[in-house]
Amino acid sequence: MGSRALPMARELRAAGHEAVLVVPPWDAPEEADSAVRAWGVPVRNVAIGGGHAGRALAMLRAVLAERPDVVVAVKPKAYAGLLALLFAAVRPVRLVVDADDWEGRGGWNDLEGRSASARALIAWHEAACLRLADHVVVASRELERLATTVGVPAGRTTYLPNGTWPGAAGWPRGDGARARAALGLGGDPVVLLYSRLFEFDLAAFVEAFGRIVRAVPRARLLVVGAGLGGEEARLRAALGGAGLLERSALVGWAKREDVPDLLAAADVALVPMDDTLVNRCRCSVKLLDLMLAGRAVVAHAVGQATAYLRDGESGRLVAPGDTAAFADAAIALLKRPSTARRLGRAAERAARSAFAWAAQRESLVRAIVGAPPTFPPLEGRSDPRPSSPRGRGNAARPCG
Repeated sequence: MGSRALPMARELRAAGHEAVLVVPPWDAPEEADSAVRAWGVPVRNVAIGGGHAGRALAMLRAVLAERPDVVVAVKPKAYAGLLALLFAAVRPVRLVVDADDWEGRGGWNDLEGRSASARALIAWHEAACLRLADHVVVASRELERLATTVGVPAGRTTYLPNGTWPGAAGWPRGDGARARAALGLGGDPVVLLYSRLFEFDLAAFVEAFGRIVRAVPRARLLVVGAGLGGEEARLRAALGGAGLLERSALVGWAKREDVPDLLAAADVALVPMDDTLVNRCRCSVKLLDLMLAGRAVVAHAVGQATAYLRDGESGRLVAPGDTAAFADAAIALLKRPSTARRLGRAAERAARSAFAWAAQRESLVRAIVGAPPTFPPLEGRSDPRPSSPRGRGNAARPCG
């Protein structure tokens, strides 16, 4: 919510529309059943007790209380997706569904260990939400393609990748020397893995780091992030088995305020990704954080990485599965710090300008609010549009 829904709502408000977030506050349960503001955006935190049905009902009541012109369901799944189906059935308002992952067949369904019946229900639910929406917003080109395969007309989708904004974890400039001192990294060359650790083959990554250490013996590995299903423990074991654990610092999940320093501590950032449907659909906020921090990035050329980085200009892109080429690209940057700095500066410029949410504001407003209404010319009136900013189609109060 903080990486996508909140900055989208902030841009809608900057464009002159009302925007309210309605959320179950899983990350801050003490704020349940309360109203707060985040970056100028009103946030309605619903109650998180009462089971699935109770939470869905609380979401519905909170959304209806806002008397919205537009409802934005953030993810065609869980409570947002349930409300999307309800609003699609009765059509009281414009319905927009925002998708930033593929949940159904071949996507997260295959990663979460659910029963066959649950997977079938989620796949149907996702497709139904996308088909029934007045408009669909997608975070990646692969999601745009998949939306058409479930019956969404091309004219009803808008591609809006994740963007940067002042609330992004990587936005503030960090103090790399402070993080290096705290972790005992000294002046050694540091390669950074900033990841949830499920996106790639751990053994192949350890092999790549081994190649890096053989070419640059003083190289150190900094791992920021933890896995979704025990990947951190498996990575630690694999590093130990390869004799590389003493060259590694695994810090796990980091406090948000510590992230800028940790990113700034690296000389080169590694973004490994297997060529899977989940990875092709994802739109990595962590990659944008690395770019904001001015890091030279070596990434596998999968999905949105190819949209954010230009090989040789703002980063290095390597074919997925080519472990040797991946390691060699990192080695070349470690041995040529001036090249690494050049790529990092170019990545940061792109992240703070071309890939900022503010740069997508016009497209965002068109997708969420819809095209402004047209009125036949009236005699003696040069502008026949409603003067009220709450005129239908001129304002939105999206809740997701």
